[in-house]
Amino acid sequence: MDKNYQKKKRTGNLPPKSKAGSKKNVPVLTERPATPWNPRVVFGIHAGIIVVFLFILRLNLMDLPLERDESAYAYLGQRAGEGLAPYRDFYEMKPPFLFYGYALLNAVFGYSAWGLRLIAWFLSLLICGGVYLIGRSLFGAKYGLLAALTMVLMSASPYVMMTFAESELLVMSLAIYGVWLLFSLLSQSSSSLQQERLRLIGAGFLIGSAVMAKQSAVFFLGFAAVALLLLAEGENMRARLGKLITRGLWFSLGAIAPVLVCLGMVWGFGVWEDFAFWNFEYPQLYTDGENVVSWQTLLRANFKQLIQGQIFLWVLGQNGRFAGLKNLSMPLGFVVLFIATGLSAPVLLQGESTSIMRKLFGSNPFVEDEIVARLIESEIKPNETLAVLGSEPQIYVYLKRKAPSRHFYTAFCRGSTALPAAGMTKHYRA
Repeated sequence: MDKNYQKKKRTGNLPPKSKAGSKKNVPVLTERPATPWNPRVVFGIHAGIIVVFLFILRLNLMDLPLERDESAYAYLGQRAGEGLAPYRDFYEMKPPFLFYGYALLNAVFGYSAWGLRLIAWFLSLLICGGVYLIGRSLFGAKYGLLAALTMVLMSASPYVMMTFAESELLVMSLAIYGVWLLFSLLSQSSSSLQQERLRLIGAGFLIGSAVMAKQSAVFFLGFAAVALLLLAEGENMRARLGKLITRGLWFSLGAIAPVLVCLGMVWGFGVWEDFAFWNFEYPQLYTDGENVVSWQTLLRANFKQLIQGQIFLWVLGQNGRFAGLKNLSMPLGFVVLFIATGLSAPVLLQGESTSIMRKLFGSNPFVEDEIVARLIESEIKPNETLAVLGSEPQIYVYLKRKAPSRHFYTAFCRGSTALPAAGMTKHYRA
């Protein structure tokens, strides 16, 4: 030990001597930084809040009578689930994904009035979840929660029509996650090349699937084009153009897949001509005409209902414009959300279904249709069929009966545009 000590002393490798009067082994107290919450835990808590909030607000509205369009889509889904050929055994002026989307939803939630209310709840939940993810990717988890709860409150209002299992809910539940994938690329520049390509393909597939459920979803492709332009970074125009083309091709790869699947279905059933008529020719005949109500008139007629008792929801939506002012907008947002929920409570928690339907649909006999269906159910025999001559497909859903003809739904009469004569003889065969 002494030799080693002497050697270290000569080479200068001895440890420094402690200063006189210093205390040995005195613990140093350091302030520990606050441990952040696990993102998965935060996500789980926020998801639970969204689910519970939507469940509470929708519970009182689950007994709303069936509406016309949601019943037609449920009926079409049931026929598609039985293996019947679209546009030959049944038809609608929508692409095939609408039928098979509702076939899947019917299989999961049931082909009934209660099943359709569950479908509306589930699709609304998916949409609110997409809003949460977009808000979180842009401004953080708290803003994502505030945005999702705002969407929950808005979707629970019967005047927004999200309490009914409309086709727009199916479209939005697909497209919004495509939008989220594009937003995630805009907000996360550190993504690997593989992750970027997968997100572009996924975004294209989801938005393309929405278009194959309803043609109006094509407008989401415009948003995708803007997002791809914003993603096209580079030092010069040539580099940016190269990025735009490359990423556009990956997005298009995903978007074209649902189109090919739908065309494959049409080819497999051998219904090219009928498909072309119901998806391209008939919509023009259906909307053209001097007696068709303009969108401006419809907006004026319905805007009052949208804002009636919901003015704070619109204020809350505008609050999102000030999301950058986090110290102000976050507490203000939750205060406005609380006030809006309180003002909406009489309708959401205590509203009576008959009065709600009267206010929403006027003279449409949706309340009476349920009563008529119950009367028919008490008289009809199990092996008897039923033909509804009118625009009330909900009676088929109530009774779980199949129409004797593929023409289960009569279009409304709008003067000269009721049933356009051109080409209708061939396509309106029984």
